[in-house]
Amino acid sequence: MSNEFGALEADNETPGRMDILHPGTEDVIRDHQGNAAYLEILSPDSEPARKVDLARNRAVVRKLRSGRNRDVGDEDPIEDQVEKLVAVTVGWNLIDPKTRERMDVPFSKENARKLFSNPRLGWLRRQAFTYHNNEANFMQGSSKS
Repeated sequence: MSNEFGALEADNETPGRMDILHPGTEDVIRDHQGNAAYLEILSPDSEPARKVDLARNRAVVRKLRSGRNRDVGDEDPIEDQVEKLVAVTVGWNLIDPKTRERMDVPFSKENARKLFSNPRLGWLRRQAFTYHNNEANFMQGSSKS
């Protein structure tokens, strides 16, 4: 495959690092040493993201083909966000904003599901989903990732 469009390409397989912003102050949450809390997130065109999108699209097509057209809009957008974020999150450094201590919650897909599905952490789910959907965070040479 030729690479004549290389300068336009996004990096689909290297995670971007999203610094976690405190929802009240919008400052980056940091530990006592100044290390930022962050999530490592893959782009919307990464293989895991595309698999989630494909599964979702196939489910909609199955409903349409089965004549259950009225069920097509019944999906929960929050559940969709959780599924996507579990698939595209590949690491983290979580810091308690009150104590400024690193949280002892190792990254795993199971822990990611707990994090993103917790209604009290909706602010973090929305931050992560917004970051994930911004292609600028994954462009080569971008200062945003």
